[in-house]
Amino acid sequence: MKSEKKKQVFCAIGCMILLIALDLLTKSQARQALAGGPVELIPGVFELRYLENHGAAFGILQNKRIFFILITLVFLALAVFYFLKLQRVQSGIS
Repeated sequence: MKSEKKKQVFCAIGCMILLIALDLLTKSQARQALAGGPVELIPGVFELRYLENHGAAFGILQNKRIFFILITLVFLALAVFYFLKLQRVQSGIS
């Protein structure tokens, strides 16, 4: 039973790494393709432009990188704590 859970954990970690790599790849390709100017897909109707957002949704908290790093670390710590507590409960340890 434990080896099955280990497989699931490694599969989840592998999927996360793959998704992060795909995200970085597509961002890099968009940066290269759109850096020279907008790309018009439907003339006069639809074009793609390169724009960087250094904040959260819709540009709030612009350039507050330290804040975002701290919030991320807090949520990661809470997630690890919850995961460990959940495993103890499932194994019968209080």
